[in-house]
Amino acid sequence: MKDRELLPTVTEIIDGPVASIDRVYAFDRIRDLCRATPRAVRRARTRLTSPPEPTPDWQAAAEGTLLLDGDLIVCAGVTGAGWRGMSC
Repeated sequence: MKDRELLPTVTEIIDGPVASIDRVYAFDRIRDLCRATPRAVRRARTRLTSPPEPTPDWQAAAEGTLLLDGDLIVCAGVTGAGWRGMSC
């Protein structure tokens, strides 16, 4: 099996009332990202946060960290009014 074909270790952390469909959507995007990186992904850590009482300015937040082959670390975070409109 080639190095690129190895599946990364994925950690998914959910904070607050995040709907199941939004979880699936977010983690599908993470898997897409893992397939598109120029280097093999060793680990992916994602955290989705939704406050119990969201405000118009902050209804959702997502953070992510990828550990790529060669010990390169890529981090990103975003907050928004909903899951599907967010991008980094």
